[in-house]
Amino acid sequence: MKRGLFCLVALLLAAGGCGDKSATGAASGTAAGGTTGAPVSARPAQAPPRPKEPPRGPRKPADPAVMKSFHAERCHVGLLTLGLARTAYEKSMGKDRPGPKIPDLGAPEVKMGNPAHLYLRLARICNVAGAADKPPHEELDKALHAAVEVGPPLAQALSDAGDYYTKKENEKDDFAKGRELHTNIKKGFEKLDVVTKGVGDALPSWHKEFPPKLEAAPAQKSHLIVMRAKAVFEAMLAGKDAAEIDKLIADVVTATDELDAATKDLKGDAYAAYVPKAARTFIERAKAAAADKKIPNLVSVGSGVGSLFEAENNAYKQDISGYVPPDPEADNPHHGMH
Repeated sequence: MKRGLFCLVALLLAAGGCGDKSATGAASGTAAGGTTGAPVSARPAQAPPRPKEPPRGPRKPADPAVMKSFHAERCHVGLLTLGLARTAYEKSMGKDRPGPKIPDLGAPEVKMGNPAHLYLRLARICNVAGAADKPPHEELDKALHAAVEVGPPLAQALSDAGDYYTKKENEKDDFAKGRELHTNIKKGFEKLDVVTKGVGDALPSWHKEFPPKLEAAPAQKSHLIVMRAKAVFEAMLAGKDAAEIDKLIADVVTATDELDAATKDLKGDAYAAYVPKAARTFIERAKAAAADKKIPNLVSVGSGVGSLFEAENNAYKQDISGYVPPDPEADNPHHGMH
C-alpha cells in the first residue's frame, strides 16, 4: 500500500515536472525566437498619409489667339510635309498606277507599325485650326477652311496606303485597294499647292494683327526656338545653300541653350519640361537632313517642327494651369503667353 502511494506521488511529481519544463521551454522559446508571447493585433498597420498635392491657383482660360496660332502653324507644317510625300510618290510612280510598282510614300522608316501615319498626325490638326473661329481673321479663316478639305483627307489616304502596303495586303487583292487609294491620293496632290500657299500667305498678316504676348523669358525663348526651327524647315524645302541652313540650325541651338540657362533655377518650369527635349530632337534631325537631303530625312525634320509646336502648346497649357512647385523655396515659374 505504501509502495503504491509512493509510486502515485512519484508519478504526480513527474507530471508536474514535465508541465514546468514545458512552461519553461515556452518561456525560453519566447525569449529566444520571439514566436510566442503577447498576442499580435489583427488590425492592419495604418497606411502613411498620402502626400499633399501641390497647391494650384485659379486656372486661367487659354487665350484663343494663342491657341489658334499654334494650330494654324502646325497645320501649315503638316501641309508642307505632305508636299514631300507627293514628291516621293510621283517620283516612284510616274504616270503608272500601283501594281506591280509599289509607291514610295516618303516617310522615314520605323521599327514597327505604319511609317506613313505621321502624315495624319501632322495634318489632322488642320481640322482643329479650321474650327477655331475666334478671333476672326478673314484671310486665315478662309485658307484654313480650304486646308481642312484637302490636308486631313490626303493624310488619311497616305496613312491608309502605308498600312495597306506594310501589311502586304496588295499581295492578297492584286493591288485593288492600292489603285483606289491612288486615285484619292492623286486628287489630294492636285489641290495641295493652293491650300498650302493660302495658309502660308495668311499667317504673316495674322501674326501682325495678333502678335503673341510673351511676358517672361522662358515663353519668349521657347517661341523663338519653334519659329527658328520652322525657318530651317522652310529653307530646306526652298533649296537654300548649305551655309545658310547651317547658320539657321545654329540659331536654334543658341536659342535652346538660352532657354536652358533661363530656366535652370526655375523648378517645375513648364517650358523647360517640354521644349528643350523636342528642340534637341529637331536639331539632330535637321543636321542629318542637312548632310543628306533624302526625302525621308526632310519629312523627319517636318515632323520635328510639328512636335516642337506641340511641345510649346503643352507648356503653355500647363503654365496657365496655376501649378506651384511643392518646394516652398522654388521660384514661382508662372509665366507665359497671356
